[in-house]
Amino acid sequence: MPIALKDFSKSKTLFPQDPEIEAKARHYASQIRQERLDRAQERITGGESAGKNLLNTST
Repeated sequence: MPIALKDFSKSKTLFPQDPEIEAKARHYASQIRQERLDRAQERITGGESAGKNLLNTST
C-alpha cells in the first residue's frame, strides 16, 4: 500500500495520463482561470456599464 500512496502523491490526478493529455488539460484549465480573471476584472473596472447591461438584457 505505501507504494500506491507514494505514486499517488507524485501525481495530482487519480488516473495516470500520458504527458500530452496532461499538457492539454493544464492548458485548458489555464484558459478557464484567465477567462474568470478577465470577467472579475471587468466587474471591478466597469461596474456601471456591467449593471446597465444586466438591466438591458432582463427587459
